[in-house]
Amino acid sequence: MLFLHNYFTLNSGASQKIALALITTNHVPGCPYTSFDSIKVVADTAWANYHNPPAQTYVTTLPTTSTIQIYPNPVFNQLYIVNNYSAGEEYIAIYNMLGQKVNLPITKNGTGDIIDVNSLPTAMYYIVYRKDNVQKTEKFLKE
Repeated sequence: MLFLHNYFTLNSGASQKIALALITTNHVPGCPYTSFDSIKVVADTAWANYHNPPAQTYVTTLPTTSTIQIYPNPVFNQLYIVNNYSAGEEYIAIYNMLGQKVNLPITKNGTGDIIDVNSLPTAMYYIVYRKDNVQKTEKFLKE
């Protein structure tokens, strides 16, 4: 394991920009089954993208008066997404607090989507809901 430390002192009113990236693995049970070389490739790609950003696709975050509702929170069995926002391709992703994507069954009903969270352990999660170029990200607690 490699730790890098960089200590610096700022005078009152001074500022300093710091860029951080957390590189993780999707392999379970984690890094013992992932080579350092494969993680280094991802880290090098992230560093290159930071210095030479690719063409960007802009995502507009919905205002707080959004017509997208994600409820209940906390949730026990089913998480509901009601979307009155018009047309577009839909993207839904659930992430745990380690940033790992969690795959869950999603069904559609007349007003939106139902996500079965029954199999999740009690914890805090993030849901990312994107339709066309509009996105809503929200924390929820699975009890």
